[in-house]
Amino acid sequence: MDEVLKIIAIIALSSVTILVVYALIFLSKTLKVVNSATKNLDKITENITVLKTRLMITLEEVSETRKDLNELKIKSIEHLGHWKVTSDKANNLIDNVNNGAGKVIEAIEPYERLVNRSYERIAPPIDKATSIFSALFKAIEVFSSKLNSRK
Repeated sequence: MDEVLKIIAIIALSSVTILVVYALIFLSKTLKVVNSATKNLDKITENITVLKTRLMITLEEVSETRKDLNELKIKSIEHLGHWKVTSDKANNLIDNVNNGAGKVIEAIEPYERLVNRSYERIAPPIDKATSIFSALFKAIEVFSSKLNSRK
């Protein structure tokens, strides 16, 4: 029986030895996986930090752009107000010029009517006198040429 106990003890010790070897192999591989995971987590953390920094820079740039756009909006509204005032003044000036032109036309119309009436009264007699003088000069010219041709 002593020998059976020794054989069982040897088998038990061999089993424990094999179990310890497998445990060491398992722990070694587990340590490699943990190291790899740690490296990957470090890279992810580094990438997240870089991403966070870039995101903060982008947010600052967006904030600056928003401020610039707000200033541009305020200045645009101010300039549009100036344009409105200028446009109103130009419209008033054009209205004043139109009114002045209307008054000048009203002042000239009586003189124009007077000139037209005077022309209508004077032109026909002048035209008639001109045609009479023209005929008279032609007659004198013909008469003188006849006299000259007889000599």
